[in-house]
Amino acid sequence: MSLTTFQAGHDGNPEQRARLAVEIFDTVFRATETFEEVGAELAYLLGAILKDSAAEYHLNESPLYDILSIPFPDTHPIWNHFVPYEDSLPTS
Repeated sequence: MSLTTFQAGHDGNPEQRARLAVEIFDTVFRATETFEEVGAELAYLLGAILKDSAAEYHLNESPLYDILSIPFPDTHPIWNHFVPYEDSLPTS
């Protein structure tokens, strides 16, 4: 997991980013009731949202992605901040 320089299309308003962070936190808590398996990833993602950057993850190794991909469509602003490493994308 790492933070990357954020690309265009971000949520520039700090208040909107704070609301997004709360939405993500609440969604993950409801899905897990504990942050044991996703704590580090969640910390990177919330930091990325609040700092207006992006957290990278490996597509096939992210329990947080598995949780968030169910309630949030690919057009949701979260995906501006939680992006896959290029080497983890399908090659077909």
